[in-house]
Amino acid sequence: MKETVMYCHKRPSEREECGFWYNDFFTSAFGTKLCDANLLILEVKVREVKDGDTSSYWGWWNNEEQRFTLVYLTRGILSMCFPYGIQPEVDLGRGQDHNVFIEEVRDLDPKDLKF
Repeated sequence: MKETVMYCHKRPSEREECGFWYNDFFTSAFGTKLCDANLLILEVKVREVKDGDTSSYWGWWNNEEQRFTLVYLTRGILSMCFPYGIQPEVDLGRGQDHNVFIEEVRDLDPKDLKF
């Protein structure tokens, strides 16, 4: 099972059934903090969807780094990161797109993060 620890923000949303959405995914809390220095930062596990999971989030598994490096709310948004689409990158062996599940691990107060 492919899994990566990442950091993100959790924003309120009236359009999502659950009332929120995750964004600003980075492999360091510093990257997430740069997107909004005042919002609470979450440490999350990003993993492939298992049987029984439901998720609209999609991630890019980078074969060279052996981790998820991009995560977005939809596959369409993820595909915009690739000028010629996802499939040429897959064909070159650079990685693979996966439907992913976001599991919250802990909250990090951005004021406590010293960089």
